[in-house]
Amino acid sequence: MNPESRQSVIQPAPFSEARYAEAFNFLVKVSREYEPMKRALVRVINKHCPGPYSLLDIGAGRGIFFHDVLSELYRQPCRYGAYEPNANHFQELQTRAEALGEQQELRQQSFTPESELKPVWDVVLMSHCLYWMQPMGKYVRAAMAGLKPDGVLVIFLQPAAGFYLIQNDFSELMSIREDGLNTHSSTLELMPELSELNIEAVEELLPGYLDFSGIWNDDEALLEMGCFILGGELRGLPESIQKSMLHHIRANTLQLDQFKLFNQPTSMVLVYK
Repeated sequence: MNPESRQSVIQPAPFSEARYAEAFNFLVKVSREYEPMKRALVRVINKHCPGPYSLLDIGAGRGIFFHDVLSELYRQPCRYGAYEPNANHFQELQTRAEALGEQQELRQQSFTPESELKPVWDVVLMSHCLYWMQPMGKYVRAAMAGLKPDGVLVIFLQPAAGFYLIQNDFSELMSIREDGLNTHSSTLELMPELSELNIEAVEELLPGYLDFSGIWNDDEALLEMGCFILGGELRGLPESIQKSMLHHIRANTLQLDQFKLFNQPTSMVLVYK
């Protein structure tokens, strides 16, 4: 979209960091994406690392995801590293670190294309962090530098489905954030970027959905999902836009008796050195 057309549309106020966290926590409550992701990562680690292994977690957040993975993997890495720039998240990550690996290398900083990694990691994990990393291909290439010769980079990212399709229909209202967050990033853009960099990658589509059964008749709750999808405050926009968002969310939800399930799959992309 060109800047002139954006100026003619009332723009939602972009999320602050606090509002993004609030909306994200709401998403987590209804999300059923993580179990397939956990099982997929356990499968990859068991296949490629039957013995001791090291893992670098880029964009580790609070360390919750990998902590949950370990509950099914039943074996810690001998070495665990992480990049996490958010101070609050990093503090929680530190309290959880002992359970994440025998040795820890935690960095409270952003991972960038200029980050220098030594090739000491069996697995490098980038779980839903590429939305903050544009262009994605350059960050992937930098992460690959940390792999051992037979290591594997595991990326979790949305495919061109679910939220992505609604974002297409509301592209004029997509909020532009100064911190670089692009929630419209998907494997539809990532895979060509990797190809242009001569990086071979394999994409596997994992099942996932959001359970809206408990909030189906709650317009405010569903509108909060709409705010998260666009990354901005819809409540200050004309009522017609808010109703249109609610219609799009409900129209993209499978209604199966009392269950209301919104299709939101995840792609796992594997990159080998």
